[in-house]
Amino acid sequence: MSFVHLHVHTEYSLLDGSNKIREYVKRVKELGGMTSIQTRWTQTNKETRIQTNSALVKEHVLFKDESLYAKDREYRDAMTQLTTYSMMGKNKNDDVPDALAMFVDWQMSDRANIATIIKRKF
Repeated sequence: MSFVHLHVHTEYSLLDGSNKIREYVKRVKELGGMTSIQTRWTQTNKETRIQTNSALVKEHVLFKDESLYAKDREYRDAMTQLTTYSMMGKNKNDDVPDALAMFVDWQMSDRANIATIIKRKF
């Protein structure tokens, strides 16, 4: 039996899917085949990217202790954005969680990526 990879957006895709999974499974069985349905999360929208990579950020990114950034307004504001992000509600500022999600995604990719910590000049 030959293998066919079919990529479709199903009804579970909130933005662009209308295909019914059961219809695909039924048709494949009618043709004598077997199915393997897999859900893959997309990295195309900000909320999904943050949710998908939040565990990796917690596990692999080191942050300063709060006592070390109490006087650093910019770092404190960034940490506030990061720690007050809510997956269930509206977020006024979500750039920091998104930037860290993209950073972790880049670091964990197949490419040989090296992150270098530098001190800002300003």
